[in-house]
Amino acid sequence: MNSHLHKRDFIMMYWAKIQSNCDMLGIKEMPNE
Repeated sequence: MNSHLHKRDFIMMYWAKIQSNCDMLGIKEMPNE
């Protein structure tokens, strides 16, 4: 993984992973940020 990622990029990837997991669990209430 690129160690020079910006904090925003890391947060966006982090949220994308959480959203994927929540979609698998059938959870649809996610922050729209």
